[in-house]
Amino acid sequence: MKNYLSLFVLAIVVACQPQQQQKAEIKPLDVTYPDGIFRGEYDTFDNYAWKPFIEIQIRGGKIVSATWDEINQSGEYKSQNQWYSETMKKQSGVTPVEASNELIDRLVARNAADIDTVTGATHTSERFRVLADAVLKSVLAGRTEKTVLPLDEVYTVETDRDGENYVTKLQLTFKGGKIVEARLDKIDANNNSFRAGTAEANKAWDKVAKDLEKQLVEKQQVEMLTPPAGGETLTEVMRGLVRRILQKRDYR
Repeated sequence: MKNYLSLFVLAIVVACQPQQQQKAEIKPLDVTYPDGIFRGEYDTFDNYAWKPFIEIQIRGGKIVSATWDEINQSGEYKSQNQWYSETMKKQSGVTPVEASNELIDRLVARNAADIDTVTGATHTSERFRVLADAVLKSVLAGRTEKTVLPLDEVYTVETDRDGENYVTKLQLTFKGGKIVEARLDKIDANNNSFRAGTAEANKAWDKVAKDLEKQLVEKQQVEMLTPPAGGETLTEVMRGLVRRILQKRDYR
């Protein structure tokens, strides 16, 4: 019995070792930074009305601590938003605070921004890495002012349901501060795409939508959209949806 117990205890110890070793495997990067507290932030709000920011403290040439959070137009921090924390925990198994703490621990341990993604917080991890890396590169280049990056994001807005039970939906993808992709569609109550239909009316609508999408990416300004033949109404709808996304980004 004693032998079995010894083997059981040994198995537990061995099973726990890989996780402990994994924590210790982060090797610090041999780089020396200027001392100080340096801030970086994205230039606008995301699709859910949050703007991420970071502050990195460097002492003795090494990263010693950091603050990472997201703020909305009302000045509320995501880390303090109970509803968001509970929702994220249910969906991904991690809260914003837990993800932030883990990312900061890895940043400090690595002394650099090339760190692994936190499970359940892939999007946050990528934003953290990109912004932290930009701040550290700015610091090494001798710049002390706040680092500001354009926020790459996908925004979605839609109209109310019309008389045929469709919503008109617009999705815009921004990269480097520019619209790089636009997708306009009508969606029915069963989430079916109107553009996917084979009737002549569907094909005509699809043609107009493609024209407007292309114009928006090329011109970047909603005021410069020229209504395609037979697309005057849809052009006005699209203009309104684009303005809503721009307002969502800037909250002006």
